[in-house]
Amino acid sequence: MDSEKITDVGSKQDGAETKKSGWPENFSDFLSHMLGVYLFVLTAIMVYLLLKLWPNVISDTNGAPDKWVDSASLILFGKFQLSNELRLLAIVITSGGIGSMLHALKSYVEHMGNRAFQINWMWWYILRLPIGGTLALVFYLSIRAGILSNGSGSDNLSVFGVAGIASLVGLFSEQATNKLKEVFDTLFTSQKVNEKENADL
Repeated sequence: MDSEKITDVGSKQDGAETKKSGWPENFSDFLSHMLGVYLFVLTAIMVYLLLKLWPNVISDTNGAPDKWVDSASLILFGKFQLSNELRLLAIVITSGGIGSMLHALKSYVEHMGNRAFQINWMWWYILRLPIGGTLALVFYLSIRAGILSNGSGSDNLSVFGVAGIASLVGLFSEQATNKLKEVFDTLFTSQKVNEKENADL
């Protein structure tokens, strides 16, 4: 009788642990492998988009800005012709997405190799792309607005430099966020100090 009670208690505890984990073990393994396929396919798509958006640049030996001699179109609910400015924005978002996907792939491979992957982090991997692309866009707009450097037209910007910085922002999103925070803290602190000095006068 006592052994039956112990067995019942043990089975209840096992059931509670299974319920607490949230996902059946087989289904969790399936999701983790599908997540790897998702990351790989999405990275390939982003690289393909970057290659399609990349301009054909002709350098001027007289020191004039590089010229884009081709145009790009975006097929999304129809075909839209992209101007150089919009094309540069698309390159920034795509490059930031590639950097963030590289970060996600590196983390995924390490955790799967160490058998330490937790399915509860699935949404962290899924949302890396929009986070990296959006953060790269914010960083780029800050630069163009003159917060981090003097503003300049798209013709004076190197597409290689822009794509490289956007990729690094997506790859090191935490550091990029901290850098933007430092810039804005400095700006607002300086503004408050100036207001205080004017008030003292």
